[in-house]
Amino acid sequence: MNRPATLVLMLAAGLATACSNSPSKVLNELEEAAVRGDPAAFGSHFSTQSRPFAEALLSIQKEAWSGEKTPIEKFSRSRIASEKISGDTALVLTIAPDGTEVPVFFVREAGAWKLDAASTASGRPQSKAGDE
Repeated sequence: MNRPATLVLMLAAGLATACSNSPSKVLNELEEAAVRGDPAAFGSHFSTQSRPFAEALLSIQKEAWSGEKTPIEKFSRSRIASEKISGDTALVLTIAPDGTEVPVFFVREAGAWKLDAASTASGRPQSKAGDE
């Protein structure tokens, strides 16, 4: 491969990397969507398997909750303590306002980081079909 072509490929790869969101940034965007009460934006940050659950949860809570803030809105102000990426999975350790450590798991789908609700709910990564 000639030098200009190599340079163009390296630049494209660098731009793609720079434009991709980190799991921590995705978590912040998800929290902002929760505060806005935007089920489509909220759900877009979840894995394909988790998305219908996430959108339904936010819609139901927005319609049915009569308190000052919905449980999702209260959840939405965690502090990110650390992020660890391992291939196409990631763990973001968050600290809730009450000081509780909450692990949040992500998977990479089509180059984008998405929250893995099943792993996050269990507090550990779930095995994929065929991994067992």
